[in-house]
Amino acid sequence: MTHEFTRNDWQQTGTFYSLQIQFEQPLEKPIVQVYKYVSEDTDMAAQLISNMSISVISAELNSILLQFGEAFKGYIVIY
Repeated sequence: MTHEFTRNDWQQTGTFYSLQIQFEQPLEKPIVQVYKYVSEDTDMAAQLISNMSISVISAELNSILLQFGEAFKGYIVIY
């Protein structure tokens, strides 16, 4: 599953930003990759984010929480 998000989708929580992503079906041990677009103006190039806090809130609820120091436009791949 791939899900795109924008800078406006993030919620500021203290000194960091949070984004909760719902996915379609339960996954026991999901593999999650988060990508940040290099430029806000284009979807052409993206870089993999490796220093992000990613929490599987509940596989049964199909929800993942992302936390990062800044809001950005990008996408998440879950498989």
